[in-house]
Formats: sequence, C-alpha cells, structure tokens
Amino acid sequence: MDLESLKAVFAAEKTQLSSEVTSSQQRFTEVQTQLQTVRREYELEKEDSLRRHRLEEDTLRRDFQRELETVTRTLKQQCEEIEKKGKEKMEEEIRHHEREIRDIRDREGGERDHLRREIETKGREVRALKNDIENLRADLEREQATNRQLRVPFVRDFTLT
Repeated sequence: MDLESLKAVFAAEKTQLSSEVTSSQQRFTEVQTQLQTVRREYELEKEDSLRRHRLEEDTLRRDFQRELETVTRTLKQQCEEIEKKGKEKMEEEIRHHEREIRDIRDREGGERDHLRREIETKGREVRALKNDIENLRADLEREQATNRQLRVPFVRDFTLT
C-alpha cells in the first residue's frame, strides 16, 4: 500500500471517526438535554409532591383542629351539663334539708307551745293547790283555835272536880 492509499484510508477513517465523534457529541447533547428534562420533571414532580404533601398536611391540621374544637366543645358541654345537674341536685338537697329544718322547727315550736300550755296549766293547778292548802290551813287553824277554846273550858272543868 502506498502512501496515497494510506492517506485516503486515514482520511476515510478520520472522516468516519469525525462523524462518530460528531454523532457521539450529538448523542451526548441529546442525553444531556434528556437528563435536564428528566431533572426538570423530577424537580417539578418533587415540588408538586411537596405542595401536595403541604396541602394534605394543612388539610389534616385543619381536620384535627376542627376535631379538637368539636371534642373540646363536646367536653365543655358535658361539663356544663354535669355541673348544671350537680347544682340542681345540690339545690334540691338544700330545699329538702330546709323543709326538714322547717318541719323540725314547727314541731319544736308546737312542742314548746304544748309544754308552755302544760306549764301554765300546772302553774294554775299549783296555785289552785296552794289556795286549797291555804284554805285548808286556815280551816285547820280555825278548827284548832275552836278546839283550843273548847278544850280549855273542858280541861278546867276536868281539873276542878
């Protein structure tokens, strides 16, 4: 092979290699473009996913907040209801005890009135008995005086004989 044919072979190989390099560069550029497209799509998908995640998180937070408010309101209502029932029960017990106290006071007042009447009756009876005793004493003293008067002459008559 001579030099010319070698030059031609080398030139052909150079052209072919040059063509392959250009083809590889184009392919590399396409791959880079595809890679950038994939990266952009990945970034967009990542941003969408993060946005969806934030939205879901916000939705869950709002749902939990509403649920918490509902539970809190329900518990507050239950507490108010229990407190109301407790107050009503306590007021009823107070009214019951007040009635019992009134009844006891009424009974005691009635008993006091009864005892006072009995004491007054007994006082009148005692005064009547004292009057009777005084009258009996006065009668006794009169009788004794009469007896003394009757006895003195009798005793004198008896001693004279």
